[in-house]
Amino acid sequence: MLDREGDKMAAMALAPVSRPVPVPEAEDAGGWQFADAPARSVMVDGVPISYRLWDDAPAGAPTLLFLHGFRAHSRWWDHIVPFFRDGYRVATMDFSGLGDSGWRDRYTMRGFAREILAVIADAGLAPVTVVAHSFGGSPAAFASMIDPGAIRHAVIIDTRMILAGVPDPQPIELQAFNASKRIYKDMDEVRGRYRLIPSSGAVDAGILDHIVRHSAREDRGGWTWKFDPSFDPQLTDDPDRLVPPGVAMPIDYIYGDRSGVITPELAELIVSLLPNCRAPIVIPHSDHHVLLEQPVALVAVVRALLMRGPLQADGDPR
Repeated sequence: MLDREGDKMAAMALAPVSRPVPVPEAEDAGGWQFADAPARSVMVDGVPISYRLWDDAPAGAPTLLFLHGFRAHSRWWDHIVPFFRDGYRVATMDFSGLGDSGWRDRYTMRGFAREILAVIADAGLAPVTVVAHSFGGSPAAFASMIDPGAIRHAVIIDTRMILAGVPDPQPIELQAFNASKRIYKDMDEVRGRYRLIPSSGAVDAGILDHIVRHSAREDRGGWTWKFDPSFDPQLTDDPDRLVPPGVAMPIDYIYGDRSGVITPELAELIVSLLPNCRAPIVIPHSDHHVLLEQPVALVAVVRALLMRGPLQADGDPR
């Protein structure tokens, strides 16, 4: 592993991308272009897992899979995907219990990892680079332990890894996620009730509206949230929830400097527990939801990391 201080300086001084990051075409929704593609589905342990694939990159192009966080869904990435379609085959997916995927009686870390691997196999993405926000980071690491050949690299964003040595959040931190199923009369009421948890900095109104519109579904003459309210983000009932030690997958770790989930000390701890992870990269002026609050900065960093290549076991990028 590289020296931490030297690696940190290198990470914070990433070389600029070789071409300008494209500016999305202006649209009515806040000037952002939102990617869309027909939904696909793969069955995993009896539950349909929804994903979308953008397959218009040149033949042989590298692949990307974007993973969302807790109580979120794949549409959180729709404003990010257009920045990568020129050179990558790109996919996004919904975990079970979230978005347009089916619900389960019981959720487990291994189950979420199997969902990731099933989408990778069904879409022909291996070996893929995974870009995961928040909750999505731990199942990605677990999946790499099950099938090391499926994921070549992960960019993990503001994730409190469910990993031995990382303290669980305090119960008060999880109370905000408690919810029961409610029916709202119309989409206007849905918009009025929607909140980012934890609380967030400024988010473009067009991006937020796009996310809200895809966060609810029609039910009994009204609208209700798509997520399963019984889903525990810490998977406390799963005895095998911890990502096993010794994750060999190359990882880059990103967090927001104002994050209420990840402190600088916690970021350093998480990185120290991942054997093939470079020093953490800080996105300025961002809370937990980096992809919503600082999307252009995040795109620039991810593109630079992809060009730099993952850290190899000998400490050098390839």
